[in-house]
Amino acid sequence: SRSLQLTIPAGTQVGQVFRLKEKGMPLLRKKGQRGDLYVTVTITMPQSLTSEQRKHYEALAHLDES
Repeated sequence: SRSLQLTIPAGTQVGQVFRLKEKGMPLLRKKGQRGDLYVTVTITMPQSLTSEQRKHYEALAHLDES
């Protein structure tokens, strides 16, 4: 198993797909070659927040309304 690092650019939206060229599964009958790996962006929000965390999320939401 290998680890890869992907930098997610600012402004990336949920559902956006990134292609990591030649980082996927080995290609059948093509020795030494790999396919592309596709990464789909998802977000998982915390189930519970502290009052401090809630305050920060609400502040961010108000910035978006401006």
